[in-house]
Amino acid sequence: NSIFQVGSRKVLGCDGLPWYCIMAELQESQEPQVSVSVCRLTGATVGQFNLPSPKGVRDLKRAIEEAGGPHPIEQLLVTADGTMLRDEDVLGEVFLHPKNQITMVRVDGCPTCKGPCACSLCGCTPQVGLISYYGVCKECGRCGGHPSQCPFCRLAFPSLCGLDSHMKWVHSDQADSDWNMSRFEDFVESRRRPGFTVPQVEADLFLEQRRGGIPGIPTGNGDSRL
Repeated sequence: NSIFQVGSRKVLGCDGLPWYCIMAELQESQEPQVSVSVCRLTGATVGQFNLPSPKGVRDLKRAIEEAGGPHPIEQLLVTADGTMLRDEDVLGEVFLHPKNQITMVRVDGCPTCKGPCACSLCGCTPQVGLISYYGVCKECGRCGGHPSQCPFCRLAFPSLCGLDSHMKWVHSDQADSDWNMSRFEDFVESRRRPGFTVPQVEADLFLEQRRGGIPGIPTGNGDSRL
């Protein structure tokens, strides 16, 4: 397996998360179009698409999905210089230079949002890849603005890492069969490295989760304790 870093996101390249190569050229006509060829690294063709150049990256992702490729939220498109493309980026601008080859990596989408994530702490524009595995928003740098909801109970956690830990120890049967635990195994391995730390959640957030799901006892001043 091979691992590379894209911004704050670690992407694993293996049989389960294949890489794709995207080549394109602008075709001059009354309505300029972008001719896009998408292939797996094995050489197998996913599809050949002709899209109007003013269309966005999200339109290309939908076309790839319709041709049997990954769901749009699982598609991470990266330029040769490491820039992560946004859904609203214009194809005609992305492929302006003939040598601008794009690599697409299939990644796990957010299991809670199943689309762009938002941060309630800063209110930034929702986007895919906004929240790190440890719950940190890449715009404001704080942790706790994006709840990762357990699909099997009512608890939510400040990070996907917290949710994975909950899944491993509380819903182990489902985790063994229906959950991607490889990222949690990577986290366990990372903890052995010198200087490794986990971001702290903002104060007064996710208190029920910190108590292990036990509701607090009102103190009379609006606060609660165990």
